[in-house]
Amino acid sequence: MGRGWGTRAAMIAGVRKMPLPIVEPTSTATALHRPSRRGSRSPQGSTVAGGGGGGADLAMRGENICHRRAFALYPRLKPRLCPVSELTPLQRPGRAASSLALRESTRACRLRPMTRRFARLAWAAAVCTYLLIILGAIVRITGSGLGCGEHWPLCNGRLLPPLDLPTWIEYGHRLAAGLVAILVAGLGAYTWWLRRGVGSKEWGVGSGEWYAPGKAGYVATGLVVVQVVLGAITVRTGLTPPIVVLHLATSMLLLAALLVAARGVRLTPGASPGFPGSAVPMALGFVTVLLGALTANLGAATACHGFPLCNGQLIPTGNYPQHVHWAHRLLAYALAGYVTVWALRTRGRGPLALLGLVALQVAIAAAMVWLGLPGLLQAAHVAGGAAVWAGLVLVALDPAHSSS
Repeated sequence: MGRGWGTRAAMIAGVRKMPLPIVEPTSTATALHRPSRRGSRSPQGSTVAGGGGGGADLAMRGENICHRRAFALYPRLKPRLCPVSELTPLQRPGRAASSLALRESTRACRLRPMTRRFARLAWAAAVCTYLLIILGAIVRITGSGLGCGEHWPLCNGRLLPPLDLPTWIEYGHRLAAGLVAILVAGLGAYTWWLRRGVGSKEWGVGSGEWYAPGKAGYVATGLVVVQVVLGAITVRTGLTPPIVVLHLATSMLLLAALLVAARGVRLTPGASPGFPGSAVPMALGFVTVLLGALTANLGAATACHGFPLCNGQLIPTGNYPQHVHWAHRLLAYALAGYVTVWALRTRGRGPLALLGLVALQVAIAAAMVWLGLPGLLQAAHVAGGAAVWAGLVLVALDPAHSSS
């Protein structure tokens, strides 16, 4: 008999029912789960007898070309997991769904094409944060930290400062910080908008497809608020070294949160990749960066002459600045050794690329000591340190290497 939307498909006697197709988890995760009723017809016109056609319906609906393109562009979003409480009613599995559909529907969040916009916004905020860290180093190297005096948020009590180089460097740093704050605030609002499911309305309720990002956008928003407050305190206290180091630490945490958001990783225990295997290099990298900032702000960069030893000694017997500088170097050596073993053992592209960044950073540090700390190499050293930290975070977000 003819098959269409207006007629009910006939069940031909003696014809064996075909088994349900094997559905890949990706297709299942992007399909629409609805309760099936006895005798109801699918969009293809086939009869679902006894409510057992849920899997076939999932298989047909799982071939959405938009989702396949999104998965191809953002493979990190494939294994997105979330509790069933985060699914909308249309996304929750029906009583007649197959066992495979039931298992997958309770674990998989919906992916929608809007994911692309969210990832682009997160990457833009992360890149601007990285550049802001470098610009902050330039402010310190050029001695422009108080180029706007102790006024905040104005510069020397004016909205537009006078045209001298130190003032404009500090003022440019503040403008860049404002841009980062706007991007991160937008990311936080976008996260809230998507997590509430508001964004799914413009694609139609019938599709049942939406994207609920993790809470990294909220974390980044909170960190940028802390960062703005610390920036004001840094200026008002006359660039006190502990406050400056704390300011940089918040910047690094902000960069990490934005990378987590950009990579589409959920900050939940059951969904995040295996961080424990990468906890050691991440801790080493973070503390090394902070000790480097303390070394620079204490004026201890010239406390150790020569490389790789400190004044020709394995354990310097000098003053406090020498000890701070040497502790920074020891942690950097430990990080380089750990990443080397990690990369050679896993042979993955991420750890190998990270090893290249670490080697470049060590070379910049050696050249900086041998050449008498030129400003350009100091800025390159800060850029390299931030790049190593970002690389550690990105490799940690990869489940193929984080548990190695």
